[in-house]
Amino acid sequence: AIPQEKVMKITAITPFRLVPAVLLAASLAACEMMGGEGEFVQACLSEGKGGADKRMSDEAGVKREAFCKCAAGEAKANLSPDGFRAMVLDMQGKSQEAREISSKMNPDERMAFLSATLKIFGSCATAGR
Repeated sequence: AIPQEKVMKITAITPFRLVPAVLLAASLAACEMMGGEGEFVQACLSEGKGGADKRMSDEAGVKREAFCKCAAGEAKANLSPDGFRAMVLDMQGKSQEAREISSKMNPDERMAFLSATLKIFGSCATAGR
């Protein structure tokens, strides 16, 4: 499992509010079984029920579950443990906790997080179409 202190909040580093919403996903039970990916997927699915994320699914034909599963794997592979945790916390609506993690990152870590986030979105936006 990914340590809780290893995830960062995307909105603390970038104005791209759509990205964190799109990258939500996982169930807490699955989280323990999948090393954090399940929690990510549950958060992603929950966050995607409204707003821009829902429009992305409805209008662009993005399959939410496929996107969230893809994003969870990509996030685990491409984010630091802090970045991963912050992203999950943000998707769960725990913005303050996510900001606390991301505020401890240096500028290089923040740029790496932003770059990984964009890569994740780009890799998974067509998942399940």
